[in-house]
Amino acid sequence: MAVDTVTPRSRRVLLAAAAGSLAALAAQALGRPLPTRAANGDPLTVGSNLSGTATTKITNNTNGNTVFWGASDSGVGVYGTSRVAAGVRGESSAWKGVYGLSGSNAGVLGESGSGAGVQGFSSSGFGVFGESASSVGVFGGGLAASQAATVGQSYRNATGLLGLSGGVSDPLPAAPAKTGVYGYAAQDANARGVYGETTTGVGVYGVSASSFGVGGESGSGVGVFGTSTSGIGVGGASTSATGVQGTSSATNRPATAGFSSGGSTGVQGYSGAGSPPAAPTKTGVYGYAAQDANARGVTGRTTEGRGVNGTATTGRGVHGYASTGVGVYATCGAGGAAFQAEGPVHFSSAGLTTIAAGSPNVSVTPGIDLTDFSQVLCTLQGNPGPGITLSRAVVHPSANTFTIYLTGKAAADTRVAWFVIGGRAAGSTT
Repeated sequence: MAVDTVTPRSRRVLLAAAAGSLAALAAQALGRPLPTRAANGDPLTVGSNLSGTATTKITNNTNGNTVFWGASDSGVGVYGTSRVAAGVRGESSAWKGVYGLSGSNAGVLGESGSGAGVQGFSSSGFGVFGESASSVGVFGGGLAASQAATVGQSYRNATGLLGLSGGVSDPLPAAPAKTGVYGYAAQDANARGVYGETTTGVGVYGVSASSFGVGGESGSGVGVFGTSTSGIGVGGASTSATGVQGTSSATNRPATAGFSSGGSTGVQGYSGAGSPPAAPTKTGVYGYAAQDANARGVTGRTTEGRGVNGTATTGRGVHGYASTGVGVYATCGAGGAAFQAEGPVHFSSAGLTTIAAGSPNVSVTPGIDLTDFSQVLCTLQGNPGPGITLSRAVVHPSANTFTIYLTGKAAADTRVAWFVIGGRAAGSTT
C-alpha cells in the first residue's frame, strides 16, 4: 500500500493561503446578493432577509405591553408591502385597528399614485374617523385646479357631505335624500346650519340649470336670510328668468316683503342701466324707470278688479305728481270711463267767489298758473236780480287771474262757483 508523504509547510505559507481564501469569498459576496438565510421554522435574526409561506404570529395574552415595535431614527419604523392585498393591516375587536401618533406631523399618512391615499370601511360605524384636541380632525388638501380637496359621495341618493355642530353625545340628524351638502346646527337662535363668507366675492353661491340656484325653507322662521354691513344682504341675478322670487301660500301674508327700520324705502323697484336712484324716506314701495317716454315707475294690472289700489285714513289714498307732465292720467277704451268718483270731489282749480251788490263783475285769483288755453266754467249760486245773469269769464294769463262778468249790476251779493280747466300748478312750466 502506498503511503502519502506530507510535505511540511511553514507558517508564512499557511497565512498566505488563508488570506487568499478570504479574498475570494469577499469578491464572491460583492458580485451577488446574499441568498435568504431562513425559512419556515427558523428563528428571526436582526438584519436578515427572511422568506416564509406560513403566518408568523406573536401573541401577548398576559399584559398590555406592545407585542411588536418598529423604530427608526429617520426612516420608516414599520413597512409592509403587498402586490394585491393590504400592505399593512390592523385589527381590533374593541379599539382602533390602526393607530398613528405624531408629535408635530401626520399620525397616519396614506399615499397613492392614482388611487385613494387613505381608505376606510365599516359595516355599521365610521369608515374613516379623525379627531383632534386643538386642531382639525380631518383635513383634505388638493393641488388640482379643477378637483375638490374633500369629496363626500352617497351611492344611495342620500346626503353626500354632512356638517354637524353640537355636543359630543348629540346624535347625527337624518340625512336628507338627494342632497350634496347638508349642514345642521340646533343649539340656539345664533346657530347656523351653513355659513359662507368672503371678503370680496359671493359668500354662498348656488347654480341650477332649470330650478332654484339657492333654496331656503323654514317651518316658522325665515327661509333665506342675508345681512351685510355696507352691501346687499340678499342679491339675485338671472340672464333669462326672475332674479329673486318669493312665494307664499298664506292668505294674510305677502310672498315678498321689504322692511326699512331706518325710515327709508321698504321695497324699491328700478328699471334701467347703472345704479338705482336714492331711495326716498318713509316710503313703502318705490318704483323708478327713466329710460324714455314709455317708462313706468309702477304698473298695476287686473282683468276685473283694481289695477292700483290706494287707501288712507286721513291722508291721500293715491297721490300723483309731475314737475312738467301729468300727475295723474286716466284713459279708457270703448264703453269705459276714464274717471269715476264716488263722494265729494275737491279740485284746487275750483272755488266760490262773490259779486258784490251794485257791481257787474268780480276778479278771481285761482292760485294756479293760467294760460291762453285755460277755460273757466261758472255757475250762479244765487239770484243777482231780475233779468241779470252770467255774461262771460275773461282770463288774464300774465296776472294769473280771471274776471267774471254779469249782464248787469247785481242787486244783492251773489255767489258764483267757478272751475278752471287747462291751467297748471303754480310754478310749473307747461
